[in-house]
Amino acid sequence: MSSYVTLLVLIMFFLDRMQAGPEIVWSVHAFGYAATVGLLLAAVTAIYGRIKKSAPHYQHSHESDWIFLGLLLAVTITGAAQHLLHRFGIPMAANIAYVIHLMLVVPMLVLEVPFSKWSHLVYRPLAIYLTALHRDAMARDEAQSPGSAPAQSAA
Repeated sequence: MSSYVTLLVLIMFFLDRMQAGPEIVWSVHAFGYAATVGLLLAAVTAIYGRIKKSAPHYQHSHESDWIFLGLLLAVTITGAAQHLLHRFGIPMAANIAYVIHLMLVVPMLVLEVPFSKWSHLVYRPLAIYLTALHRDAMARDEAQSPGSAPAQSAA
């Protein structure tokens, strides 16, 4: 997860430095290289664990787990290939790798991530927060209108 977030932050806030080149800007690229290695290791470890069923959490795997791992591995490899080709000064091959990378990134980020198990990282805390806001609003409404019948909570 930390590799995933690191690359997200690098792309969102440091894209101008990430795209500079072909020289390497170590202040940002070092984080990108570490995150890439982390993503590769995590994806390969998870795939290996699911194949060998080496731990209880690998024994009951859903198809969407495989789709996500496959996309994650492919996106990581094509992103690294694009970066390396760009750094070595092979622009046509880098552009082709980039197009393939985008063809994989878009389905992963738009279709897979928002509707997978990972979505609970965002949706669950958001639901808890919105429920708390709703309860506070209901309590404020009841406190502001004394003498009226208490409102029923829809929670």
